[in-house]
Amino acid sequence: MRLPERRYREIREVLEWVREVSFRFTYTARGRLFPPILINALPKSGSTYISRSLGRSLQVGQRTVAMHGFGSLGTLDIAELERAAKGNCVLHQHLPAEPHIVAALAAKCPKIVLNLRDPRAALVSWSYFVREFHEQYSYLLALQAVEQPLPERFFERSHEEQLSWHVEHYFSSMISWIARWLQVIDEVPKNGLNILVTDYAELVADAEALLRRILDFYEIAVEPEWLSIRRPKPGSWKFRAGATKDWHVEYTPEALARATAMVPEAWRSRFGWV
Repeated sequence: MRLPERRYREIREVLEWVREVSFRFTYTARGRLFPPILINALPKSGSTYISRSLGRSLQVGQRTVAMHGFGSLGTLDIAELERAAKGNCVLHQHLPAEPHIVAALAAKCPKIVLNLRDPRAALVSWSYFVREFHEQYSYLLALQAVEQPLPERFFERSHEEQLSWHVEHYFSSMISWIARWLQVIDEVPKNGLNILVTDYAELVADAEALLRRILDFYEIAVEPEWLSIRRPKPGSWKFRAGATKDWHVEYTPEALARATAMVPEAWRSRFGWV
């Protein structure tokens, strides 16, 4: 038996209300109202650790407003953005700097954290990540991650060969993503955003100091015991127990030279990406 369309709408509204009540009940936010914290990050830059540490410290939940991928034209879930704007949540996203996204964020979440990492180091972690997607989930999910077809028998190739393929076919997406966000930063405050730039190196050097810098940016005062700093176990929080300083050796000399040539020297100097 099919119900009238308005009944389905009413059911959806009730389910949405239940979801929101459950969210607020589950995440108490320490009895306070915190602004929404948006961590917009280059993939594989430690942003899962940052966002979950902030969520656990403030006792707030995670929300997602992105509807599409990293390199492709992005779209926002406006209804979810409206909910997030009410506060008491952390958003962990990889949103591209599309004009309509920048304008929507300026209207609803005008303070954002842009978390970066030397893209050459990030690509090494990305290569492992894509392979783990294939091994632990499915080939189709790996395809969605790279947002393009993969060569035949790609996952039978060596790690160096896979990484070299990512340099030639995926790395430009990372470079473009960073470039467009840096352009947005150069336009602040004209575009209405207030952007704090952070770097993976800060997380490695002093995770607590980085979290405090983000909280200060959002003007959130916290008690010392609130901050929950712990190193995730390999396999959790998208954490991989790989080298953090010796990523250069995972490339072939040719692939490393190619990747380095794609990273503007001004960026390497500005962020210390040596």
